[in-house]
Amino acid sequence: MKVTLICWCRNDEDVTQAAKDYCSRVDYHYFGCRRAALPQTLARLEADAALIVTAHGNDDVFGESHDNFTDMTVQEFAEALIKSAQKSWSGAIYLDICHGFDYAQKLKPLIRQTFPGVRVFGAVGETGVRIDISAHQEA
Repeated sequence: MKVTLICWCRNDEDVTQAAKDYCSRVDYHYFGCRRAALPQTLARLEADAALIVTAHGNDDVFGESHDNFTDMTVQEFAEALIKSAQKSWSGAIYLDICHGFDYAQKLKPLIRQTFPGVRVFGAVGETGVRIDISAHQEA
């Protein structure tokens, strides 16, 4: 299984460092908040590949530590996945963001028709800075 990590947070050194520390476990990583970079990054998702997203977040958006134009709403992220990930993708999404489970519950129905086999997980409540997908629950 290939793993892609997206660190969608530029203004928190702790989140960025935690993502860098996790990079030895992934096949590809992207650090930044450029929407133009998403198609190339998400196009890597095929077969049983896993996607990990780390950032600040809540049940509606993920992104920077303060509201920012780069924040990604559930609808925007669903649209990016549907547009760019391989239609054969049947892996998993891990939302390592605060309230990622709540975000995952909103995301799953939006992508279910296109990616019926993709499992969506999220962190329950507040997260620590360190990425720990074993603590996520499935939506």
